[in-house]
Amino acid sequence: MRCITQMSDIHECQNHHLRLPETLCDQIKELAKGPAKTKSFLAIETLTNCLQIESWQIRDIQEGIKEADAGEFATEVQVKAVLDRAVAILARQHRHPSPSVDA
Repeated sequence: MRCITQMSDIHECQNHHLRLPETLCDQIKELAKGPAKTKSFLAIETLTNCLQIESWQIRDIQEGIKEADAGEFATEVQVKAVLDRAVAILARQHRHPSPSVDA
């Protein structure tokens, strides 16, 4: 790891230094060559998206724990319906796979 990237949130004016793997630094630099995107903007945007995803997952897990503690569990019929939908989605994806990036 050789890259240390400084990020500043313009509104908060806080600086944070991150030690990043070289490959990640290279990706950020490459993306920053695009129109009107700085390395800081890309890092902030990526962290924001990641934290939003992590936040809802943690909220859902905590909600599920509360429901389980209260004895609220899915019925066998509800579980089967969810699994059937998931299997159907996977079957459709298998029949019509997404185009490969390498193709």
